Amino acid sequence: MSCSGNVPIVAALSIAHRTEGGLSWDARFVVDIAAARDFQGGAMMFAAPLPDVVAPQAGIEAIVDGDRVTGLCVSPAALENRTIHAYFTQIAELSPRHDTQLGVPIVAGSAVQMVDAAVGDELRLESVRGGGLAPHVGFLAASGIGRDAREEARRLTDAPLPVGRTQIFVRGDDLRTGGALEGRLLGTRAKSPASIAGAALAFAFVVVALVGLARRLRRAASIERADAVLAAEIDATAPHMRG
Repeated sequence: MSCSGNVPIVAALSIAHRTEGGLSWDARFVVDIAAARDFQGGAMMFAAPLPDVVAPQAGIEAIVDGDRVTGLCVSPAALENRTIHAYFTQIAELSPRHDTQLGVPIVAGSAVQMVDAAVGDELRLESVRGGGLAPHVGFLAASGIGRDAREEARRLTDAPLPVGRTQIFVRGDDLRTGGALEGRLLGTRAKSPASIAGAALAFAFVVVALVGLARRLRRAASIERADAVLAAEIDATAPHMRG
């Protein structure tokens, strides 16, 4: 397969799914519209080599350096409606304590690319760092990736809005300066020690608050009963006092 020239992409989305051995990555690369009209194939080089194995796919071959995948060689047959699909597998341990390099295929260059974990896969990416990422409400993004750029990446990749998970926005150039993406792979049924401690503290606070409320209610009820008994006694003795 000929790999002359680079494939220009304008956005990408890589979705992580849990597997028995770790992760699989479903990657969608959106090709520049002008290049897609007369697509002749070429190479997509990654900003950081991947510790992955590329599953056999029509029109796609892995570019390998040692035991690392450094890019993809793509033929015209792999392009469909401006999108190139590629699938990767990564052997990785799900652990709340240990970081691992994420085998997400971030193409070199300035295109904004998204990383996500699919809902329902019982998987969460936690404590992700590298690529100059900064935390925001509901997402992580490298410096310089504003709202318009994020919305355009979502539009081009047809990515859903995140619900109960964190999306990551990064460019290949960010990995070259800020390092490869690393993080913890956590099953959503498992909890990190910090999460467990936080949940236990919140539960204890709720229990204490409920106990205090119950005591106040009992005290109020006792006072109401005492007032009722006193009123009854007064009513009972009132005729004798008048007589």
